[in-house]
Amino acid sequence: MNWKTLALCSVMVGVVFAGCNSSSPTPTTDTGPAPVDMGMTTMPPETHTYIIGLIQTATTDTSGTTAFGFDLDMMHNGMMGSCTDASDFTDPYDMTNMNIDNQLSTALPVLGGMLGADGADGAIRDQIEAGKILLMLTVSDINSYTNDSSVGVHALLGVVTTAACTAHTDMTSCGADTTNNCAWAANTMGGGTCNGAPMPSAACSAHSDMASCTADMMNACNWSMANSNCTGIAAGQTYMQQTDLGMVMGSITNGRLAAVTQMLPLSFVAMGHQINLVLRTVHFGGRITATNITQGEFGAQVLVSDIVSLANMLGLAVDPSTIESFVSPDLMPNMDTTAACAAHTDMASCMGDTANFCTYMTVMGMGTCMGAAAGAHCAAISAGMGYDAIAATVM
Repeated sequence: MNWKTLALCSVMVGVVFAGCNSSSPTPTTDTGPAPVDMGMTTMPPETHTYIIGLIQTATTDTSGTTAFGFDLDMMHNGMMGSCTDASDFTDPYDMTNMNIDNQLSTALPVLGGMLGADGADGAIRDQIEAGKILLMLTVSDINSYTNDSSVGVHALLGVVTTAACTAHTDMTSCGADTTNNCAWAANTMGGGTCNGAPMPSAACSAHSDMASCTADMMNACNWSMANSNCTGIAAGQTYMQQTDLGMVMGSITNGRLAAVTQMLPLSFVAMGHQINLVLRTVHFGGRITATNITQGEFGAQVLVSDIVSLANMLGLAVDPSTIESFVSPDLMPNMDTTAACAAHTDMASCMGDTANFCTYMTVMGMGTCMGAAAGAHCAAISAGMGYDAIAATVM
């Protein structure tokens, strides 16, 4: 695997997970379903806003058999001979669920080796604590935290505004103001604003060891292997809305929130570039209370073509075959490309047609350009992550 492939892996994980947490908190076994209330309303409707303070891309399972996410293709291990035959994973929060689709997790060991002791999760943590990526969920019309068949789930990106930071009008001067922890937040028009960082969590910094830090999911604490300290953002802070990501209807079953949105557009600055990416068929949820969401998980589709376009924009010359070489697309089977490939009459044009995954075969001295049969290749890669969220207020 060359350096460009490794760099692409880093870009993919950073974008897919809304930024690029240094800890991988130890997943805890679910204590079982909460008591069932038969769907009856048990309290007046409530609305609460939560901010994601911890994001995990990798579990602590060294065997590689567990991964965060959801069953996105509604089958176990897919069907042999098709693009969906990739092996599924086990949910670290529910060991009876062995249908998790998260092929992007197979690339994480490579990325972790590139980024040092804190890996990809450390990079994500830094983005959150610097105020660069503040993903918020407002859950409304909650009549029960045990079972509620209909709640509203509104996703948005927030920012911290401080006078010292908002005084900067360009990305360069903003990023240089490390004294005030300023961070540049891009907008879809090509400009942006200079914002501050959230207040650090005293509850997290009070932990002096990894075990107590990673066990504190209610405060979304992060443990840094590199710095041997526990960090996080404080609960109860007020943020200003930057980007409205839309609202969908969800539900609470046995104490666990669940919702699905068809698209989640993300836009932010990374490595000096404006990054725009759409996550598709996004499933998300977690154990919800009035003050936090714990054992949270996201699962989504990421189009191979979107990753290729993004990589090319960043100066990485890759094609769909490059993507397939280190992570398996496993969702959205493509159409039959036999005819497109058969149109090529020479090996050069055949092998150059990576968009249709053409392969040049020589039999008895005769060359033929072969295409992929329907379902042999997929247009999307499954991705997933874990998260914990704490109480917040949005302006």
